[in-house]
Amino acid sequence: MASISLLVVFLALAIFVGSWGVAVYEGTRAEEGLGALGPVRRGFLLFWPFAARGRQDPANAHGRRAGKAQIAVIASLMVAVAAASAYTNLTHERPGKAASADLTAPSQS
Repeated sequence: MASISLLVVFLALAIFVGSWGVAVYEGTRAEEGLGALGPVRRGFLLFWPFAARGRQDPANAHGRRAGKAQIAVIASLMVAVAAASAYTNLTHERPGKAASADLTAPSQS
């Protein structure tokens, strides 16, 4: 089970990277549809694709795809964190039991 959890972690991280790239690409295309896109804005979208403004227009297909990619980014991150938690719980070695101390019974005084 631990190896399956680790596989899910890597798969979710790969999906995270891919969906981030799609969100950047489609967000850039959505903003280009609104007008000229400067290099500063393009760089900002590269580091934070959630800032794409083109998704407010329902007729903008690139904006809709950017929104779906942004949802995939969040979902894949949540799956990766959950799988990493499962992996660490499955591979954690618990310490052995402590040796019980020899205690004498209390005296009856």
